Amino acid sequence: MLDGTTGMTQFLRPVLVRSAAALAVVTSAALAGHANAAEWLPAAAKFLPEGYVFGQVMATTPDGRGATVAVFPAGANDPESPGSAFDPGYQLAVTFEDRGSGLVPVDGVFRAREPVPPSYDPSDRSEAGYAALHREIWIKGQQDYPSGTEACDLRGWSTDADPAGLDVYLKPTPDARLLGTLPPRYSFDGASEAGPAEGVFTEFDIIGYRDGWFMIEHAEPPGRAYADPDAYPDDHPEPFAGRGWIPADRVGAQYANGDMPVRATDGNGAPVGGLYQAPSIDAAWTPALNEHGGTISADGGPKRILACSGLWALVESHDGVVGWWRRLCSSQVTNCS
Repeated sequence: MLDGTTGMTQFLRPVLVRSAAALAVVTSAALAGHANAAEWLPAAAKFLPEGYVFGQVMATTPDGRGATVAVFPAGANDPESPGSAFDPGYQLAVTFEDRGSGLVPVDGVFRAREPVPPSYDPSDRSEAGYAALHREIWIKGQQDYPSGTEACDLRGWSTDADPAGLDVYLKPTPDARLLGTLPPRYSFDGASEAGPAEGVFTEFDIIGYRDGWFMIEHAEPPGRAYADPDAYPDDHPEPFAGRGWIPADRVGAQYANGDMPVRATDGNGAPVGGLYQAPSIDAAWTPALNEHGGTISADGGPKRILACSGLWALVESHDGVVGWWRRLCSSQVTNCS
């Protein structure tokens, strides 16, 4: 994983490499007219440095003899080396020649990608709007978080079943000072009927990640947000609401709407949900299923949450796909669309 400083330095700096301005961005349909990327990408992989993999095909030249493909570290979806949303990644500019049987890749130039220019319009939900949000998250992390913390901005809940509650530590290690606990599931008269019958989890903000631990803050008494204020018990459990660290494998959440592009549709034309190999919509994409066997969406949650970076979470779906999803929420009574 890139540390926050390195990642955002790449995110902000001008890229001192040859410009890709000569490449015309085209739709995936136009790319299919040039050549099926699945046919030529394997041959172009020989131009990749070791340890990198292809993402999405980004552009082609008007004459069809050049293409640009997004590139990311091969371990970006590995919990031991998770990628960073603050790193724009790389690209490979591929050159083709007609060898009689069609166009074949004959050269590839590997270079850093330019970061997306941020848009500070609050209503902008394009990649430019997300670039601005990520810049703010990175700055807050640099100013306020311990060194080595990957800054995040997500919501989640404690899944720990220990009746004594989940311990919150000063540092990301069980040997650190114990700060307090998060209550287990809590049931009470007057709880929302839309909530889980077994009780409501304790919710919190997820603001950082490091080595299998999440940094959290602003934990709320379980179920209070879904109850009539007059019905919420006075003797409710009180969580530690300050900033601290908890193990990542004790955290759950729901998928939220992260404004990601539709990469595939089913036979009825409905979008198919999936996960990205790196925290970028330009990374390779794999379809994934929820606990009921349907496609993942902003209705339900992952099997496990493994890491986070910015507004992205590295998760495992219920059918075993490990990849990145943008935005998680902590609603326990409705979806997060």
